Amino acid sequence: EYLRELVSSIKASYGYSESLVIIHVAAANIEMDVTKAIPIGLIINELLSNVYKHAFKGRESGNLYLTMKEKESKDGCLIEVKDDGVGISSDALKEEPSSLGFTIVRGLCEQIGGKLNISSENGTCVTIDISREDLL
Repeated sequence: EYLRELVSSIKASYGYSESLVIIHVAAANIEMDVTKAIPIGLIINELLSNVYKHAFKGRESGNLYLTMKEKESKDGCLIEVKDDGVGISSDALKEEPSSLGFTIVRGLCEQIGGKLNISSENGTCVTIDISREDLL
């Protein structure tokens, strides 16, 4: 529920209409300590803001996918923010994106013990892998 509200709030702040960006949210009910939930909310906020600011430039529509699920091994969770937008250039990925937004995301991931992966193929995909021990 929190993720859906967060997505709606960010979307409204960027002024996208429902027909321009279709949002797909798939979120499991994952138990976590509030000291982890807050940085995770900030990470998702930053990633979604990056999508709205950069992913759909020069396009009339697009898709944004937000997934938060338990890992198959049941020893943690995976968070994925993916879009079908313009993507990050391969040169920027080689150097690791150094924008303020990605610096914040990397710092918050380190704070919660998450492993961050950024890829760009048919858009941008950011995945965060968090172990069960780091969630509680």
